[in-house]
Amino acid sequence: AVVVALRRGHPLAGDARVNLGDLADEPLLIFRRNLEPTLHDSYIRLCTDAGITPRVLHGANPLHLIIGLVAAGLGFTLLPASVRK
Repeated sequence: AVVVALRRGHPLAGDARVNLGDLADEPLLIFRRNLEPTLHDSYIRLCTDAGITPRVLHGANPLHLIIGLVAAGLGFTLLPASVRK
């Protein structure tokens, strides 16, 4: 399972379900492909399956850097649902 991480105060933050199509105009922050190719490709595929071409703002690692960029309001990210715990 995958979750969408959004900045605090984002209009969709707190929604139980987020349609990726609603994020089509927002930058995607994602793991760099050379470090996480399977995860990267699966997240890009989720976006394209939802009918959007993700505008990748920044490929980053490690996870806490991506979350920090999201918290700063630079875009959204997709993460394994296990991060909620």
